Amino acid sequence: MKKNHIWIGSFPDEEKFEAYINQERYLKAWSIYDNELPTGNLEEDKEPSDELRCQFCKDIFIDNYDEDFLIMKYKKGILLSDFLSLIPANPKELINNEKINNIDNINSLIIIDSDSLDEDASPENSSKLIYLGEFDEVHNIKNTPTDIQYNIWIGKTDKQKDEFISYFAGGAKKSKFSKETNIKKYNPLSVKWYYSSTSMSVDNLINQFIPNEIANSVIKKTKNKIGENANAIFFYISNEYKENEPARIILKEFAKEYPVPPKFQIEKDNYNDLMFIGSFKHEY
Repeated sequence: MKKNHIWIGSFPDEEKFEAYINQERYLKAWSIYDNELPTGNLEEDKEPSDELRCQFCKDIFIDNYDEDFLIMKYKKGILLSDFLSLIPANPKELINNEKINNIDNINSLIIIDSDSLDEDASPENSSKLIYLGEFDEVHNIKNTPTDIQYNIWIGKTDKQKDEFISYFAGGAKKSKFSKETNIKKYNPLSVKWYYSSTSMSVDNLINQFIPNEIANSVIKKTKNKIGENANAIFFYISNEYKENEPARIILKEFAKEYPVPPKFQIEKDNYNDLMFIGSFKHEY
């Protein structure tokens, strides 16, 4: 069975991630060395310096990597469960990998075919990525891109952090959040929340956690509901595989004009000081 080496990481932006593994300078230098006639100048005709290698290559002690056998992904704002679904490996092995818990806000991924990596490489030595290990390649339907919904609550709270978090404790079926929203099914790995003792602009808060494609819509609706500032957000995703049940909450503004669908409830004034902003469709 085919095997892959897998690394994950958290980078400030996509440009820094790409810069870490960009081997263009090194390959270009070798192309010139291999294809152009010698000049007769010993300094100019010597082999390209190892210092031209990409930082990733330097870290794991390889000259370069074959781009035909490398997968590189950067995904901003994606939740852990959906990020792991991008990896062609057994989901249980990934979730049980203790290294997963060593990094917050995972947004970058590198996969290299085991057969293409030098035997003398040290994959665990990457300075900016965490090496998860070598895994059998396993594909399943969840590796296929799909439409998903972001179910989002945002607000202002004066509660202490422990009190705020306790509202969500217990997960689906047991938490106070689950009881008040009537949401009985969601994977804990698909949940993301943020709390700060001080408020920040709604734009800043949402742009930190929500994908660019839907961020503007979320910002507009949030400002209409709670104003310019907030200090807490809670959201999870639901998708066609029904791993997570969508939020069956109808906004008050729509409930005034349309009948409430079966199994739906009208939004409450607040959920742990948060307001339900809505469910937003996003396609990866």
